[in-house]
Order: sequence, then C-alpha cells, then structure tokens
Amino acid sequence: MNTFLKGLSIRIKSSFTSASIYLQTIKPLTAFSCPTRCPIT
Repeated sequence: MNTFLKGLSIRIKSSFTSASIYLQTIKPLTAFSCPTRCPIT
C-alpha cells in the first residue's frame, strides 16, 4: 500500500509538472499568435 501511494504521488507530481510546462510553453504561443481582441482563457 505504501509503495502504491508513493507511485501515485509521483504520478500526480509528474502530471502537475507537465501541466505547468504546458502552461509555460503552449499558452504564450497561442496568446502570441491570437489577435489582441482574442480573450486569453
């Protein structure tokens, strides 16, 4: 059970890391390519 929780926390951490990387790279690119009147969500 303990190893299962460890693996789960590692998976959650890695998913959070990939999400932050996505926000740092892809979102600015879409905001840059989008016109100024386009809302950034």
